[in-house]
Amino acid sequence: MASHIELKVQPRRDLAVVKFRAQAAEIGQRIGAAFGAVHEYLSQAGVQIQGPAVACFTGQGEFDVAAGFVVPFAVPGDGTVVPAELPACEAAVTTHVGGYDSLPATYAAIHSWMAAIGREPAEMMWEEYWSDASTPPERTRTDIIWPVKPRQPEVGPTPISST
Repeated sequence: MASHIELKVQPRRDLAVVKFRAQAAEIGQRIGAAFGAVHEYLSQAGVQIQGPAVACFTGQGEFDVAAGFVVPFAVPGDGTVVPAELPACEAAVTTHVGGYDSLPATYAAIHSWMAAIGREPAEMMWEEYWSDASTPPERTRTDIIWPVKPRQPEVGPTPISST
């Protein structure tokens, strides 16, 4: 279940990731291998991981996924592992505590919250995984960061000038 949702400014961050395309049901099967490949690459390259595992998602039904870790600088990669970045942005942020199977309810809550404050979700969002695989599902912590589209400037009537 999600704790409260808030709008936060996110800093730009570099990532090392493995990218793949998958149906929603396949992501769980493939994401662990992606994290493993990135972890191995970073270990061999002597690059320090700067936080939790991260997975970025774009799409609906079938997703473009970039799964890896935050790193201190853009890594060159090796063809399988590639550099990516999390953009500086304003985002709806919440913490989901519970199994991954209950994430859809948290996403629905975020979407409703954005609508209630008059904001629209951006196409790409990401999850940060703060629990390892041995954590019981009811204690698993996932932060969800869903950027919002910039506000459109309000357009009012054009003043008439007298000349």
